[in-house]
Amino acid sequence: MHRLWRSTTASLVAWNLLPLVGILGLGWDPLVVLVLYWAELYVVVALNVPKVLLAAGDRVGRRPDDVQLWQGGPPARLGNVWVAALSVLVYSLVLLLAAAASPVGDALGAVVRGESDGLTALSLAVVVLSMVGSHLVAFRETFLGEGEYEVVTPWVQWARPVGSVWLLGFVLTVASGAPLVEDTLTTLVGVLVVVKTVADVLAHRMLRVDSPETERYRRAEPPGEPEQTVQPALRHALVAHGAVTAPLAVGIVTITVGLNAGFAFDPLGWPPAAVVVTTVALVGGTVGLWGLAHLGARRRYGAVEYRIHQDGVAIYNTRHGTLVRFVPHWNVERCTVYRGVLGRLLGTGSVRLVLRDGPGEGQLAVTERDTPGSEDVHELYLHSLVDAGEIAASIERQTGASRATD
Repeated sequence: MHRLWRSTTASLVAWNLLPLVGILGLGWDPLVVLVLYWAELYVVVALNVPKVLLAAGDRVGRRPDDVQLWQGGPPARLGNVWVAALSVLVYSLVLLLAAAASPVGDALGAVVRGESDGLTALSLAVVVLSMVGSHLVAFRETFLGEGEYEVVTPWVQWARPVGSVWLLGFVLTVASGAPLVEDTLTTLVGVLVVVKTVADVLAHRMLRVDSPETERYRRAEPPGEPEQTVQPALRHALVAHGAVTAPLAVGIVTITVGLNAGFAFDPLGWPPAAVVVTTVALVGGTVGLWGLAHLGARRRYGAVEYRIHQDGVAIYNTRHGTLVRFVPHWNVERCTVYRGVLGRLLGTGSVRLVLRDGPGEGQLAVTERDTPGSEDVHELYLHSLVDAGEIAASIERQTGASRATD
């Protein structure tokens, strides 16, 4: 553990101090350092995508949409792909706004046009490779090697770059006043480099993510054999899922790629190569995002069984042979059928269970959300069922019998 910490800390210090060497020894424009720190956050945001997909702090056991990336490694949870996509979208917009409202925009334009003092293509490549290498080392040795992915939840991981963004905002705020003290700009940026280095090391050493309370996710096998077993209508579920996620993927990728490409290539006047790169990024990003979401939905709905027991409703992960969720009948407050527009067109519906005392026993999966106005009542949906009405009636009968017994 100490060896890993020393290795990661050394890479952080090396990356942070390299720009200072460039200023003092290679004659870089001090504002170029701000460009490099701004670009570093893009690396942080990019690496946050696999971190969100691997984050498993809010789950126990396996889910149907888990994908084992390598032997013995953690499973990627495809259901988190939209959390990762939202992370890229939000942080990209914040970084673009930061650059447009600070000296970073002009300094970046100078670098792109080759007009920056003392910064050659070779030195820029060295710095960028150092930046990527530093974060890859931290990802491999800390997030994976120390098992950080096991205790961080997807949404906590989504929010973790906020600290780095805040620090960049502080640096840019100070740098925005640099023209007033232009003679001392080198000293100012040098101090900021040291401050950032110390802050990164302290954050790496002191900021830890505590494991969430997992008692509520415990699994309890329901007694006896199920009286009824049903599965989602896979084809109907995928059609409905694709109709919603396809435009969502187009919107997220178009905004993210379009704005970033415009910011990067506008200073160059959009040469043909820039158009090709942007087009490939738009098409590849849209297809890739929608494809991952589609794969996750196919694995999730294709490996789920809803089993109606005498004592409750169980959700099973048939791919891994594990119980995902069990809700006792006594915990069901109401049971209704929900049919949206697509459900009516496709002839399917979802059974909506309003739970009396919270989530009950089992791992949270499939779909659950809080009901407004109550901290204890939750909703659980059994999705894409052809015979939703009959299943809801069966659960309602069992629920009524359970209440009569109580």
